[in-house]
Amino acid sequence: MTLSWTAVAGAATYNVYRSTISGGEGGNLVLTGIKTSSFTDIALADGTTYFYEVTAVTSGGESARSAEASATTNIGLAASYSGTPPLFWQAGQTMSYTLTVTNTGAITWLAQGPDMFDLGVYFTGTGDAPGQWTTEPMRAFLSSDLAPGASETITVTATAPSAPGVYVLRPAHCRGRRHLV
Repeated sequence: MTLSWTAVAGAATYNVYRSTISGGEGGNLVLTGIKTSSFTDIALADGTTYFYEVTAVTSGGESARSAEASATTNIGLAASYSGTPPLFWQAGQTMSYTLTVTNTGAITWLAQGPDMFDLGVYFTGTGDAPGQWTTEPMRAFLSSDLAPGASETITVTATAPSAPGVYVLRPAHCRGRRHLV
């Protein structure tokens, strides 16, 4: 889901807060340090209503929160994964592994075109908020369209963060510009 807002004069960055309860954004900080006036949230469940608030960060600190905005996902995509990525990675190391993805949703995933499906993996820190990632998603693509109930084994190549630490490798998939986990 992509959020966008009107830029605030003097804002250096923006913070996005999210909840599944109206008014519940509280301390649910999704991402900090956003340098543009838009954000694509990829950690979403299908059929769920999400509530968002945004703040601007200026030299004077963080602003009051924006008015709440909400949207319900209706993506029609669901997946299951099997495969085991390597357990130990060196900082900055690139590794490949196989992953079987099964279309457990109700629509066919297209392998080509503007509404094509791809799988992404990304690293998060163990303390990161949902939807926050340490690395940009690294993509792998289907070789052909995948009907509901069908599976395909793909090779995923990922590069670990350059800073040593404890990270979690998470899968995500994308149809066109809509991202899911």
